[in-house]
Amino acid sequence: MSLLNEYGLEPKDPRSTEDGFAFGVTVPEGHTAHWAQILRQDSRINSVTITAMVAMANSMIELDQQYTRSGPSPVPPSGVTLSGQVNTQQLQENIQKFLSQKYRPPKARLIREKKAHAALRFTIDKMRGEVVPNPSRWERLELWAIIPASMGSEPAIHLLLDGYIASGNSMEPPPYDRYTTNMNRNHATEIQQYVDALGSDLKNFLESQP
Repeated sequence: MSLLNEYGLEPKDPRSTEDGFAFGVTVPEGHTAHWAQILRQDSRINSVTITAMVAMANSMIELDQQYTRSGPSPVPPSGVTLSGQVNTQQLQENIQKFLSQKYRPPKARLIREKKAHAALRFTIDKMRGEVVPNPSRWERLELWAIIPASMGSEPAIHLLLDGYIASGNSMEPPPYDRYTTNMNRNHATEIQQYVDALGSDLKNFLESQP
């Protein structure tokens, strides 16, 4: 259970099995396969199957999708590979520093929603035309920065990005329930290019830090 907490995931419905214990886990809609891919890199996890069952030493994790919005699966995560050993806490601080500099008022607002040992989750809003060029559309991004807890000699950061759009010509951004257009469904190319560029910029920033 503590392993799940390291990734900012909350176990649910614990139950006994022949091999130990099983826990369900809810992950954002469409990201089941992405989370399975990321968790495979943690050496403490024995295997990940196609059915999204994650087998660990004495427990099973079921990766369930959280169906909160309709649309296709989100774009694949962007990977940032670093060379040499790094301090996870310092790495998280540098990731937040990079994002805070990139998404500064009045252009945007960065909100850290969750911090765990191996994951950060942010909401980025109050933006126009950041991902999809259109000054009459407001954008809200939901970003996960995931650092597999058992990183090895080449630590990797995985950026999972979802984007949503709301129309409006007002100077103030609309309420959250107005962000009904899913970028992954209508602007998959733009959001894929955006998260890949974000990963490249993050890598350059991190490598420039002492």
